[in-house]
Amino acid sequence: MALVGNRFVLFANHPKVLRDAINNVQAPELGLSNTATYERAIEQFPKRQMGVAFVNFAALSGLLDKTQVADLSQRYESLAAALKFDRQGLLADTVLLAASGQTLPTAKPPLDRSVGALKFIPATSPLAAGGEDLRQFRTEIAQGIEPYKPLAEFVDRLQTDLEARWSLQPEDLFDWVTGEFALGMVAPIERKAVPDWIFVTERKSNTSEQLARFDEIAGDRGLSIVALTLDDQAVTTWTKLSTEANSRSSEGVDLKAEVQGVRASVGKYEILATSVEAMRQALNAHSEPITESENFEQAIAALDRPNDGYLYLDWPTIERISGDRIPLARLARIAAKPVLENVRSLTVTSYGSGPTLQRGAVYFRLKDT
Repeated sequence: MALVGNRFVLFANHPKVLRDAINNVQAPELGLSNTATYERAIEQFPKRQMGVAFVNFAALSGLLDKTQVADLSQRYESLAAALKFDRQGLLADTVLLAASGQTLPTAKPPLDRSVGALKFIPATSPLAAGGEDLRQFRTEIAQGIEPYKPLAEFVDRLQTDLEARWSLQPEDLFDWVTGEFALGMVAPIERKAVPDWIFVTERKSNTSEQLARFDEIAGDRGLSIVALTLDDQAVTTWTKLSTEANSRSSEGVDLKAEVQGVRASVGKYEILATSVEAMRQALNAHSEPITESENFEQAIAALDRPNDGYLYLDWPTIERISGDRIPLARLARIAAKPVLENVRSLTVTSYGSGPTLQRGAVYFRLKDT
């Protein structure tokens, strides 16, 4: 350690590191604050913040296992985050700067209105996402959380599970959605090996064609397309029919129906769910949607508008029900428990991107003390 100018105390794990730090004070042009990359990132942030975190991916890849950051360093030069406390949590405004020679896809203008599709997601949902143009949203959010590797792995795992559930490719499930959308995990799910999901999309010119495609894929899997009425609402199910011997009769057989997917048309929206119960919750969510939940309202209150939508996690519920199935939860229990045990919710958003940078934010809402 060293005392500099009776004002700063420096700590380091090697004398050379301390020497370099002191030299940076004596030769300001060598310091981080005078680099063009740092200055450009800081320009994007509010004038007042508690602190700033800065990551140079190229330099980091030389210190850590290159498999962890190699892809990042090829696409991005650096990540900067401005940290700010409010009365309920910690907000990290983030800026990703593209690497030299790389160009980020220019996004559509962020949304300046609420997402109507979220009204079908129940207030009890521990995970929800909503926005417009799902392909853009996936790209923006994926880029924004990619530096947070555990969270990125968690989202990838959820997407993979949902695709496997319906035997769909990403382009079949997501990339055709150009209007509003919402995705929610249905609670409670403690008794189930895999969670139930609700997926909502605004009807567009290509929607009927895509739904027919879903029916075709279900038929190829040997599922039957069955029309039902659920709480006075017409729904279509993808059902696996089978027979088994009736134990009460030597001659009779029982017909078993295992529903693997449900869809319904409500107003200008199409709803898809992984079970009849999940569809029932979606149809009844209008009386208590997640957008009117106090937890959700507080989870997004610190985030700027307009934005590209939200990825919201009720952290205690996600951590409790995930067990060892979700890498993020397992890592959190091992490495970050002292921090995350006080987190009430985690919300990610993007403010859009240009050719060389992307802005976003992550908000950690803390539990009441």
